[in-house]
Amino acid sequence: MTGFDFDGAANTKMNPDLVAWLQDAPPSGIILCPSNPYVSIDPILQVNGMRDFLTGSDAPVIAVSPVVGGDAIKGPTVKMMQELGIPNTAQSVASHYADFLDGFVLDLEDQELAASIQGDGIATVVTQTVMRTLDDRVALARDCLECIYQLSNR
Repeated sequence: MTGFDFDGAANTKMNPDLVAWLQDAPPSGIILCPSNPYVSIDPILQVNGMRDFLTGSDAPVIAVSPVVGGDAIKGPTVKMMQELGIPNTAQSVASHYADFLDGFVLDLEDQELAASIQGDGIATVVTQTVMRTLDDRVALARDCLECIYQLSNR
């Protein structure tokens, strides 16, 4: 057997306070930060109602790639991808989220993947995603917000 099983996921539900807050103040955009799609993001997506919320959201949903040049920014993402037989590329991460993703933020090192990801109907932004300094963090945040703004005005 290959893959991940999140025991108890079928018995989960979104926090009612979060649901009420999202209904009262719908987000203008949703950003999935560069994290392991399989053991960090997928457990959140398996919470009953979460994936449906993202799929049905009027707000643009974007993700920042946790894979740059075939390497994980941090942690075992690439090792897991290899063990699952998934190419260790940013494009594979974008495809993993394709059912709800509107935009994908790629590192400059992976800019050649932008056209393929766009071919899957996902807008792309190519920028520096590896954050070494405070200025890098601010620039990436601005690029993400600009992506959300562009997607919500098309």
